[in-house]
Amino acid sequence: MFFFFVGGIESRVVNVVQRNLGPCVLVGCNGRVDLCEVASSFYVFFIPVFDYGHKQLVRCENCGYVASPEQYERHRKWLQDKVQQLGDAASSQASSVDKISTEKNN
Repeated sequence: MFFFFVGGIESRVVNVVQRNLGPCVLVGCNGRVDLCEVASSFYVFFIPVFDYGHKQLVRCENCGYVASPEQYERHRKWLQDKVQQLGDAASSQASSVDKISTEKNN
């Protein structure tokens, strides 16, 4: 007797909990991220039989970035700190250039 079985496991988005949670944290991506509920599904003959392993993930549809909500918040905070540091450094350089130019004019 010969038995042919087609089945598998695949992760899929069950529903979108919150749209436009924030900006994507990857450099060069101008997309927005969504908070999604993701589940692993067991398929038999291409039909989903049951879902298991539900979890929430942050996903960007533009670039495909996927992370846990906690990891996304850490990335976002780190990126904001870096942008602020660069802004502070640029403003201090601009003020020193202004000082030099006023000293040359006097």
